[in-house]
Amino acid sequence: MKINIKLSSYDLDFLFELFAFMPQVTLIGKDMSYRSNFYILNDLSAKLLKKSIDKRRSTGKFNVSLKYYEAYALYLFIGVSLDYTKDEQRRVTREILSQLDQKLT
Repeated sequence: MKINIKLSSYDLDFLFELFAFMPQVTLIGKDMSYRSNFYILNDLSAKLLKKSIDKRRSTGKFNVSLKYYEAYALYLFIGVSLDYTKDEQRRVTREILSQLDQKLT
């Protein structure tokens, strides 16, 4: 199942900031779902980076197509990192979370 969300280049830049501050974790001793989400997020960050390079001159919002499990992993990651963001960035995360929440349910 494909999930389409609309993001701007500013939203993608913000997501890259979140991915950059993703803590360096030790996967030894972690449960399978934790490790799976970590690897899914690594693949997703590469996919979003390619999309960002393609759309860097774009001023409006564009569609980003995600697989269901990618969208769910992104939803969980943003939900965890929402408390650690600044006010303007919190607005962007809430917009992305609301889009993901509507599409996932």
